[in-house]
Amino acid sequence: MPKEPMVIVNFKVTPREQKLIERHAKKEGVTVSDYVRNTVYLDMVMAGDVEAIRIVGRKLRDRLGEKLRVLGLVRAEE
Repeated sequence: MPKEPMVIVNFKVTPREQKLIERHAKKEGVTVSDYVRNTVYLDMVMAGDVEAIRIVGRKLRDRLGEKLRVLGLVRAEE
């Protein structure tokens, strides 16, 4: 499946909120964009949004597959 182009979404936060978000993103080892995106997806999944569940499911499948390949438990697709 080809990657969709990315767009920019802007929102305002206080300096304190910015530091909090950045701290949690760093703690998770992800970018601020990924942290915010994942947090929003989690909220949508918890609300039962089917499209968000599909997106998160695909992301989980891809990440799990990559981890299994790194561990040598499955072969890379040829």
